[in-house]
Amino acid sequence: MFSNGDGFQAHGHYLMDLSHWLNKGKIERHLNWSDRSTEPTPFISVFDNYGDAIGRAKFLANKGYRDVFIACIDSHSLRPTTISIAFADERVVELLAWESDDGTTFISMQAIGQCFGIFGVQQSEWLVLDLIPPAMITCYQQVKA
Repeated sequence: MFSNGDGFQAHGHYLMDLSHWLNKGKIERHLNWSDRSTEPTPFISVFDNYGDAIGRAKFLANKGYRDVFIACIDSHSLRPTTISIAFADERVVELLAWESDDGTTFISMQAIGQCFGIFGVQQSEWLVLDLIPPAMITCYQQVKA
């Protein structure tokens, strides 16, 4: 969801442990456009180039999705970090990510694919957790069919 005052917000929000929503199943659900589960994911897909971003946006708009937007995101404050995800089986996964000064977290699908064994990911796609604040958005446009 996008609004000029709130930025981009994921449809799903979780207050549970990371392992509940940052796992292979939830990520695969997010990537499956035909999956409209009752429990939406807390991810926002972004791309590291305009061509792939507009391509995905046009694809979604042509499939009938409304309120499809693309935006330019100011990434100058992002710094590398590691997210530790503790699972119930006592396994801990270390996932490389990038985090802004305000805590906005970006994770590349390449890192996710390697960490969770998800193959065929789009190399230019990243997932943002929960929200992209308006301060990071430098321009935006709505994409229509």
